[in-house]
Amino acid sequence: MEFAVERTLLWIVLLPLAGAIINGLAGRYASRTTVHTVAVGSVAMAFGLALLAFVRLYLLRAAGEQDAKLIYTLYEWFAITVNNSQVSIPVRFIMDALGGAMTLVVSGVGLLIHIYACGYMKDDPSYARFFSYMNLFMASMLLLVLASNVPLMFVGWEGVGLCSYLLIGFWFENKSYAEAGRKAFITNRIGDFGVLIAMFLLVQAVGSFEFETINRHAVELAGRWAFGLPALRMTVATVATLFLFLGCTGKSAQIPLFVWLPDAMAGPTPVSALIHAATMVTSGVYLICRLSPVFAVAPTSMAVVAIIGTATAFLAATIALVQNNMKRILAYSTVSQLGFMFAAAGCGAFAAGFFHVYTHAFFKACLFLGAGSVMHAVGAHGDADIRQLGGLRRFQPRTNWTFLASCLAIAGVPLFSGFFSKDEILVGALSVGDFFFFAPWLGRVLFAVLVIAAILTAFYMFRLYFMTFWGDYRGGPSHDNAEHGGHDPHESPGSMTWPLVLLGVGAIVGGYLWVGALGLLHLHWEPWVVWLEPSLASIGTEHHTSHIAWALGLGTTAAVVGIGIAWSWYARKDVETPKRLKEQFPEVHQFLMDKWRVDELYDATILGGSRRLGIASANFDNAAIDGLLASASSKAVKGLSYLFTRIQTGVVHAYGAIMVAGIVAVAWWFIFPHARIDVQLDENGLARNPVHLAAGEGLGYEYQWDIDSDGTFETDWQSGSKLEHRYSIDELKPGSVVIFAGSGYGVHTKQSKLMPGEPFHLDENLLGSWQHPDEYFKKTYPKLVGVLPKIEADEDGGVIIRPNGAVVARTGKRIEREETIRVRPGESVSIGEAKLTIAGYAQATVAVKNAFGLISRDSITFTIARDSGSNAPQAYLGGTR
Repeated sequence: MEFAVERTLLWIVLLPLAGAIINGLAGRYASRTTVHTVAVGSVAMAFGLALLAFVRLYLLRAAGEQDAKLIYTLYEWFAITVNNSQVSIPVRFIMDALGGAMTLVVSGVGLLIHIYACGYMKDDPSYARFFSYMNLFMASMLLLVLASNVPLMFVGWEGVGLCSYLLIGFWFENKSYAEAGRKAFITNRIGDFGVLIAMFLLVQAVGSFEFETINRHAVELAGRWAFGLPALRMTVATVATLFLFLGCTGKSAQIPLFVWLPDAMAGPTPVSALIHAATMVTSGVYLICRLSPVFAVAPTSMAVVAIIGTATAFLAATIALVQNNMKRILAYSTVSQLGFMFAAAGCGAFAAGFFHVYTHAFFKACLFLGAGSVMHAVGAHGDADIRQLGGLRRFQPRTNWTFLASCLAIAGVPLFSGFFSKDEILVGALSVGDFFFFAPWLGRVLFAVLVIAAILTAFYMFRLYFMTFWGDYRGGPSHDNAEHGGHDPHESPGSMTWPLVLLGVGAIVGGYLWVGALGLLHLHWEPWVVWLEPSLASIGTEHHTSHIAWALGLGTTAAVVGIGIAWSWYARKDVETPKRLKEQFPEVHQFLMDKWRVDELYDATILGGSRRLGIASANFDNAAIDGLLASASSKAVKGLSYLFTRIQTGVVHAYGAIMVAGIVAVAWWFIFPHARIDVQLDENGLARNPVHLAAGEGLGYEYQWDIDSDGTFETDWQSGSKLEHRYSIDELKPGSVVIFAGSGYGVHTKQSKLMPGEPFHLDENLLGSWQHPDEYFKKTYPKLVGVLPKIEADEDGGVIIRPNGAVVARTGKRIEREETIRVRPGESVSIGEAKLTIAGYAQATVAVKNAFGLISRDSITFTIARDSGSNAPQAYLGGTR
């Protein structure tokens, strides 16, 4: 039997999921060796299969298949009906150039973190539960990356959100840790709402959930208006991408939903490394790259992404300047670096942004695991204060060198991995040019802010490094915060340091994938860009030599300046500059320590408003529901009960009087007939020829029908209460019924009844985008701007239309300016992007006679569409009595 490489895509997801299930169900009964063997082994096998699939993909590309991809369909999950068409949602996995690179990063770095966790968590009593959550996290992220459609991707998207909640609050006995988990979960749900809205917008417009199909129709999405109001001109592509980016701000911790990520430090350090380095927080960047053709045709959305990313990069970097806990500094560093990635994507440098995802996975995982190694060495639990450290390079040589390599990489020092990715982001910002046609200067502003953020990055990272590893050891954490305080620091075991070494090597050499092995000789050969080209969109900008020179020059300068200031302040002894700055600018220092007081702002507005709304709702419940409805209804029942008890007097003649009154009421009901007509309407509220009429039934009733309510009954008395009649135009009432289906967001169908000679007045806001055109339309069709046709009811129940230059068409043929057309009942024309349909209306009367010879009458008016089986107009109109 031939081995199908495509099937490995399924097992890449299933193996970590199987590890999570096994450890989750049986881990408590197994030894620790068995637990981590299952956990690490399942991820290792998934990485091996990912490598095998990637090699197969590479060979297909090498053979000349530029758009090569591996696809494996398991089964059809479910199907929904959209626009009268069935849309299938299969469980399908796909590995293309983008997915292949991301799968290797997730599974490879995730494997090293799992190995590291074996040593870091060896004494934790919930060892099996920890690895079960970690495996489930890996399975969810791999599902997110390999899914071929948005709903399946969203399962993985929600899976990593659930696992982040479980892992951040892993030590839930600590109340603050549990609250951090809830904060992450709730914040991400806000963003996930945006992904759901975008998902339904896209399937409504494209008719498919598949990423490939959505990207193929990207240009069409840019040409369709989602909003037709004059003050709000937004295409489907713009609206959908803005909602997608809302989801990305939650998962990838961007303004305004970044507040959860620093608090995610409550989880064990391997969790921090897994969340921050290669998995959850990069999923937002991955989603933008996956749908880059749609983003590329929405310049407004791209500008929003670039501005938010740049602002986040700067804001988080300023907060990291003054933080003192290792993991908290690294957390804000992650937020800032994610801002760089989004800034690149927003400027159209999708390859550069995704390359920073790749390099960041190495050096940020190494930094977090290095922080964990330091905490393990000094006996800190949860986090370590760098003011209590120092001199650890003598005690932890491996941790020191790998941490230093990662700091050099994130600072953008030349020839380290971060140098290549960060400088390409700067090139992308300078090269965006006129893509932001509404703000041609925006790229240069973004570039300047990103350079400042790069200086701050180099400074706070080397502040962290020098205060942790240089100088003299300052005693470590106090005994209250230490597991074994008072012991000398020591190097971590091999299970923790060897992953650090491998990640440190990646932080050094990983950047050469951008330029290739001969990158110094072939500066214009970019294998990373060539590899990702089939999967990523392009906005058509060019990287001029001057842009590259400015980016390289200022990017390197930023690293030198930031490292130089950090060295002069923290590596040299007895330097009082930081202390003096803190004393001179205490408000600024406290503002940054308070994290720009964003949490306080949310607490005063959103959370405070929610609390006040809750209090108001509780008061309303007490006063209105319990006090008014419940109390009033109970008192009403009590009062009625009292009245009924007054009737029960025991006096026989009083009971007899009540019985007589009841008999009279029943007799009245039977003696006098009750006429009522109902007409059968379709789902749109229209009567269809032949019209089905029905009258109310009763004992001994006979019926006589006046079909057109002209005073003459067309039928004799009959026992049947139902009638079927096909109305002719002659039987319709004088006048016309105009059903006008306007175009634009939030527009409802308008119905008007016109008498002969009466005009129909159009509302120009209902005619669609041609009535409020862009500059291109104005220049191309100047005579069509603001033109309204003349519409008037005729004697035959139709209307007469003179276009007067407006875009009026019948059966696809446009009516000339001076031509006059007659539209009869059942016919339709288009006016601009709207539809006008003419319907007739009729009135029927029924006479009902009972066995006593008494007669009652009822009439009903209703609108009639075409005969059954024809293309009847669609409208909202019910019968009226």
